[in-house]
Amino acid sequence: MDVALITGADNIIGQSIGRKLIMLGFRVYAFSGSSQSLGFSHKDFIPKQVDLTDPKAIESATLEILNAGQAIHTFIHAAQTPESKADSEDSPEHLVKHVHTQLLAPMLVVKLALSSLKQQRGYIINLCWPEQDPTSMACSSGLKAFSETLFDETRNTGIKVTTLYPYRNLVKSSKPINPYNSPQSIINPELVADAVERLIRYGEGNVITHMEIRPQATEELESLPKMENRINEYSNIQLPPEDNIPQHETLIPTPQAKKSPIRKKESGKESMTPRPSRQKRPPQKESLAERPKKKQAPRRPKPEAKVIEEAPMPPIAPIIEPVEEKKPVKRSSLRNRYKKKPTQPQRNYDHFEP
Repeated sequence: MDVALITGADNIIGQSIGRKLIMLGFRVYAFSGSSQSLGFSHKDFIPKQVDLTDPKAIESATLEILNAGQAIHTFIHAAQTPESKADSEDSPEHLVKHVHTQLLAPMLVVKLALSSLKQQRGYIINLCWPEQDPTSMACSSGLKAFSETLFDETRNTGIKVTTLYPYRNLVKSSKPINPYNSPQSIINPELVADAVERLIRYGEGNVITHMEIRPQATEELESLPKMENRINEYSNIQLPPEDNIPQHETLIPTPQAKKSPIRKKESGKESMTPRPSRQKRPPQKESLAERPKKKQAPRRPKPEAKVIEEAPMPPIAPIIEPVEEKKPVKRSSLRNRYKKKPTQPQRNYDHFEP
């Protein structure tokens, strides 16, 4: 069973990715910053409370997994920090927390698990959260540059590195989200999980290094746009429009067509009218005596057969085969054949005298 390591399992997108990895057959180690329950439990879902702003805590938790004999196949960085304010209003502590979570934490995990990822020819998927403030943009740009450089160095070893951008709307929608419709102004977590599955299931020959996901609209619509029903090619048949159907060409009369009914074109359509038949005389009943006899043509005489005299065959000389003379059988030989052979007398060794 392959092992996956995911950070940020305490947010909605991280939980959706964790459930998707379990469905794909992974054993998931989830790093979360809070001790609260993650909303679901599974025997292959192992949550770990790790402070991503502390490098020592990240190192000890990662080495614990590697020392247990678990080779990491996939690493997904989905950790997310709360929205920061402008640099003039933001505190230095929050800035350091943002940089540690978004940039230093994935770099440290990749550094520790790089040898395991090379052996497994694994995947590294980094989720960037570009916001309007300069701090988040700087961290996203740094993580993107790190992913591109890492792929250039390790591409021959089989490691696949991808940067995934779930772009959120900078301005929130004024209308409430309809729970019965799919969200249109926010990022759908299930769609991000499906994108991760697509990246993992992609072929070995090529790699998707950059992917972006954006909301469809800036505000929630009252109803989704209607789409035409797709035709099922296995059950329905769709004919081409009448404009695409070729017009009937004029037919060339042939002897066979003369016997067939006549086609008349009326207002662009053909109509079939039967050809007028010839008038036949009614049959007249006549007696056999009144009927005139048909004259029979004289028969031609058959040619006489010519007799060809064959030349007499020359006499054939009789073939006389030489007869082998049988030698007479002597009676003495027959007697000797059935004559019993004399048996040797048995010697008595009791009265043997030296």
